[in-house]
Amino acid sequence: VAVIPGDGPAGNQFVLIDGYFRVKAMRMCGMDTVLGIVHEFNEKDAVLSILRNSNCRSWDVFEEASLLNEFIVRFELGISETAQLIGRDKSFVKRRLDLVRELPNEILDAVRSGAVSVWSASRILVPLARANKKHALALTAFLKKDSMSTRILQHFFKIYSTSNRNVRSK
Repeated sequence: VAVIPGDGPAGNQFVLIDGYFRVKAMRMCGMDTVLGIVHEFNEKDAVLSILRNSNCRSWDVFEEASLLNEFIVRFELGISETAQLIGRDKSFVKRRLDLVRELPNEILDAVRSGAVSVWSASRILVPLARANKKHALALTAFLKKDSMSTRILQHFFKIYSTSNRNVRSK
């Protein structure tokens, strides 16, 4: 796991930065000790090093989105600044944030279960949920029953976006 020195009462406590799943697995196995790498920098730089080196591990998209969101909120950063710090473009950071900030739990659950792709969620369902949450939930319910290619879904959304209110509700 990755830790940084903490301000514990005994002076020897650490703040866990990365490795939450490993710690949970170790506890499930009845173990109370885990090997950790102590990073000798502050919390912001420790989290930043993890976000920058995301190629070194496969992230769950929601894990990465949640970490980015926490990083931005905790250190009061903007999307542009965060993108520059982690070596990604602004649209990447924005799409990740939208997943955890804009989508209702029912849609997030559909993405987590694999019924809806991350691409569909970030490119179609996020803008749809912003405009009309009820329609986004209805589309998600449809996609859970009847899968649709991203190409067809994109075409559907283009037609939906240019239609009037009456056609959209149908």
